[in-house]
Amino acid sequence: MKLDACHFIITGVSGWLGHVTLETLASICAPEDDTRIIAIGRHERLLKLAGGRKIAVHPWDFLTQATFNSPVVVFHHAFVTKGRVADQTEQAYRCSNRDIQQAMVKFLCHSNVAGLMVPSSGAVYAYLNKTVAADNPLSIYGQCKHEDENVFAELADRRSFRLAMPRIFNLSGAYINNHQGYAISSMILNCLDHQTVQVHADHPVWRSYYPARALLELVMKMMCEPPSGPPVIFDTAGTEVVEVGELAQRCVRLLADGSARVERPFIKPGPSDYYVGNPAVIRDIEHRLGLQSASLDEQILETARFLRFHRSC
Repeated sequence: MKLDACHFIITGVSGWLGHVTLETLASICAPEDDTRIIAIGRHERLLKLAGGRKIAVHPWDFLTQATFNSPVVVFHHAFVTKGRVADQTEQAYRCSNRDIQQAMVKFLCHSNVAGLMVPSSGAVYAYLNKTVAADNPLSIYGQCKHEDENVFAELADRRSFRLAMPRIFNLSGAYINNHQGYAISSMILNCLDHQTVQVHADHPVWRSYYPARALLELVMKMMCEPPSGPPVIFDTAGTEVVEVGELAQRCVRLLADGSARVERPFIKPGPSDYYVGNPAVIRDIEHRLGLQSASLDEQILETARFLRFHRSC
C-alpha cells in the first residue's frame, strides 16, 4: 500500500500523539492535499500547525456522514485518559471510553480501511498481572485499553486490514503536552531556567524513552506492509533504561552547563518503580524497516528544542 493514495483519519487531535500525527502527516502531504487529512475532535475548529498551516478539525458526527473513494488509514488516539478516572464514577469512565470505541468500530465497519493504529498502554500489564488493586485508576485504565486491544484486533482480523497497537510506556520529543507532569520535560525546564532539578522519589524509579515522532514514523512504515499474521502489539522501549536520578544528571550535563544541580531525598530500601517496556518486538520491527532508535541524549536535546520553541510562541 502507498500512503499517497490514502485518506488519513486522526482522532484525539488535541492530545500529544494526535498533534504529532498531524504534524507528521502534514510533512508528507502538500498543502493542496489537506483534504486527505481528516482531523476529528470534540469541537469544530481550525488547528494551527508549527509552520502556520491550518487543519480543519471536525466533530465526531463527521464520521457518520463521510465517504471516501480511496482507502483510509486511521490513527485512533481518542481515549479518556487515566487522569480522568477520579473525575467521575468508574462506570461513567468505562462508558465514556466504550462510546468512543463503538463510534470508531461503526466507522471502520463501513469504510475501506487499509490500516489502523490504536495506541494502547503499559498499564495493560498492571491490569493483566494484577500488580495494583482492581479499583486503582491504573488498573481501570489498563483494563479499558485491553478491551480496546481485543475489540480492534478482532475487527482487523475479520476485515483484513493492517493493525498496529503500541503499548505506550514513556515518550519524548515535540508536542509533549504536560510539561510539569512528565519527569523528562519537568527536568528539562528546570535546566533551561537554571533551577535546581528536584527528584522527589525516595525509591528507585526506572524509565525508558521513545521519541513520539519516531513512533508515528515507524507505524506509518508498518502501514505500507501487507497484513500478515496477528495484529502487531509491541511495547515502546528506548535503547537505554535509566533511573530518574541519572536522567536528571543527564539533563543537567546536556543543558545546564553546570548552572543547575540535582536534589533528591535519601533513597530508602524497598521495591523499585520499574515502568519499562520489553524492547524485543520494537527492535525487530525497527530492524525490518531499516530504522534506528534515537539515543536518550538525542531525545533530551530534541525535547528541549521543542520546549524552547514552545516558550517563544
